Amino acid sequence: MRIHALLIGINDYHPKSNVSSLEGCVNDVHRMESYIKTYYKDLKPKIKILTNEEATRNNIIENFNSELADKVKDNDVAFFYYSGHGSYNLPAKEFKKFDSRNQDETLVCYDSRLKGKYDLADKELAVLISKIQEGAEIIVMVDACHSGSITRTLAQRSYKRKFAKNSESDKPRPLKTYLAEDDQYYFKQFKKNGSLKIPMARHIALSACGRLEEAIEYPEGSGLFTNQILELLNKNQNLSYASLFSVIRNKVSSEYRAQNPELDPVNGFNPNSIIFRKGTIENHRRYLIKYIETDLKLEL
Repeated sequence: MRIHALLIGINDYHPKSNVSSLEGCVNDVHRMESYIKTYYKDLKPKIKILTNEEATRNNIIENFNSELADKVKDNDVAFFYYSGHGSYNLPAKEFKKFDSRNQDETLVCYDSRLKGKYDLADKELAVLISKIQEGAEIIVMVDACHSGSITRTLAQRSYKRKFAKNSESDKPRPLKTYLAEDDQYYFKQFKKNGSLKIPMARHIALSACGRLEEAIEYPEGSGLFTNQILELLNKNQNLSYASLFSVIRNKVSSEYRAQNPELDPVNGFNPNSIIFRKGTIENHRRYLIKYIETDLKLEL
C-alpha cells in the first residue's frame, strides 16, 4: 500500500487571462505535502506538485494520467487535491439531461481562460478518476468555489473569494473540447453510441462548499476549508472521513455561514474508512443541539 498524490495550487493565473490572484493556494499545497510526509512515511508517499504556471490545463490532465492513473495499484491510495479558483459554465448540449441546472462545475487552470481554452470540468474529472486502478482508495479534495459537485470568494473581514467568473459561461461548450485532443472521451462515446454516460468510479470527494456557494481564504494566506482540515488532522490522524467532515462542516460554516462543505461518497466508498489507511471507524449517532434565546416567560 502506497500513497500517490497530485497536489495543485494556483495563486497567480496567466497575466492575459484576467483572473484575479489568490494568496493561500500554494501555501495550502505545501502544508498538505508536509502533513502527508510527516504522518505517512510508512506508506512511502509519492507526491507530485503543480503550482501557478505549472498548473496548465494540459499539464494537470497529463500528470493525473501519469502520476495517478498509470502508477496507482490495487489497494494504493490515489489523492487529488486542488486549491484555487472554481467556476461554472454552460456544458455541451449533449449533457443537458444529466443536470437540472445544466451547468459544469469547473476548476480554473492557470491558462484555461485564454482564448480557445476551457476550465477542467467535473465531467472531465470523472473520466480521469475512472482511469485509476479499480480497488484503489481514491480521495478527491477541492478547496474552490462551486466545488459541491466537484470543485474560493471576497467577503467579510477582507476574506478573498476563490471564484472566477467566466465571461463565456452563457455559451455552450463544444463536446469535442472535453479532455485532451487525443482523448475526446465523450465525443467518441457519443459518435459511437448516440448517447453519453458519465463514469462513476468508486471514490470519495470532500468539497469546500456546495455547488451554488463560494469558498473563502484567509487574508493571512490559507483556504478556510484546508486550514480547518489540517488543524484537525495534525492533532488526530485516526479519523474517518465521516468524522472529519462532521467537525469540519460545523467549524467552517460557523466561521462563514455562506460556506458549507460537502462530503460525497461515490459508488460504495465507505465514509467510515480511516483517512489514507485501511480499516473503518464506525460513527456513533450524533444529535445537533442548539440554544435559542427567546422572550418566552413561564408564569405559574
